Amino acid sequence: MFKYGIAHNWCRENPVTSNNLKLHGAKMPSDADAVRIHVLSPAEEMLYFETCKRLAAELRAEAARAKGGAVWPKQRAAQAFDDLYDVGRLMLLQGPRPSEVLSTKTEHVDVARAEWRIAAGKSRAARRVLDLTPESRGILECAACQPAPMVSCLRGASMARRFRTWRMRTNVSWRHLAWPS
Repeated sequence: MFKYGIAHNWCRENPVTSNNLKLHGAKMPSDADAVRIHVLSPAEEMLYFETCKRLAAELRAEAARAKGGAVWPKQRAAQAFDDLYDVGRLMLLQGPRPSEVLSTKTEHVDVARAEWRIAAGKSRAARRVLDLTPESRGILECAACQPAPMVSCLRGASMARRFRTWRMRTNVSWRHLAWPS
């Protein structure tokens, strides 16, 4: 654009060249703090969901063999992997950000009307009402009848609080999901 202006004598130079910026003490904007997002491929999505189900099944099998105080932590960890599966499905099916899923509370979901109200977000436009797909509706209906640490939004507690509690009690992190290297 500035080449056109220079050709028509509308300006003498391009003010945003690196030489002009240095001359005036300004710096080129850096992309060092830029957020890079990795969009999962269908194969990575499948691996994530299969891993969540596999680890939940393994933990349930261990819980069945365990005795005494070792049963509850394994059952709880298995439920947590089920919850990671459900949160991932909700994100793919409905499109909310992870923080929007984790901040969902009882009053935000109306299963009867198949609506999910996103009450808070990064911007004013983030506040919206989502029409639930049949699978999403099933996930949120099921959350009401299970003692899940993360997806039990219909029981009143914040998903984020339940997720933090689960992470502290089970000491399971994302690295346990066996991502390909």
